[in-house]
Amino acid sequence: MLDVVGLCSSLDKALDLKVECHELFMQCAEHIQDLHGQEFFRYLAGEELIQHDKIAEIYKREFNQDYSIYSERVKRMKEKGTLLRDHSIGGSLDDRSNIICALNLAVNIKKDTCKLYEGLVGGSDNSVIKGFFKELAEDEVKHRILLEAEIESVTEAGCFKDFKVIVSHRVIK
Repeated sequence: MLDVVGLCSSLDKALDLKVECHELFMQCAEHIQDLHGQEFFRYLAGEELIQHDKIAEIYKREFNQDYSIYSERVKRMKEKGTLLRDHSIGGSLDDRSNIICALNLAVNIKKDTCKLYEGLVGGSDNSVIKGFFKELAEDEVKHRILLEAEIESVTEAGCFKDFKVIVSHRVIK
């Protein structure tokens, strides 16, 4: 079972991953010309902020510390050099291989995040925390499915699909 230090460390890591994903998705949205791609990345960036705030709330409730100040976490991560795993998106994402590379990076981050959440589910004896991280892990799987669908679309057609169509046609609800 997770002790207090382990839970604190895991929640901190989860918050870092949310910041990392949000920043990656916002950079992708800014550097891509495809309008569906911009909308897709902005949607995912928004989802990351929602999850960040949910995790910060658990952190605050469990440890009576406020880590909900997103901008402070970004600043600290940049100072430590841990933001975006040194994979900053630069230039244009008009090249298909660059888009696929960015999408694959996002898939890998989602897999890491899902493993972390599943570990928190299995390592906690607190039913509220178990349920909370089970729900977040399910969200990560949904996001990974969306990302993989876009990889398929960009690979085959050279452009993004309207992600709202993907959501409505797959078991993502």
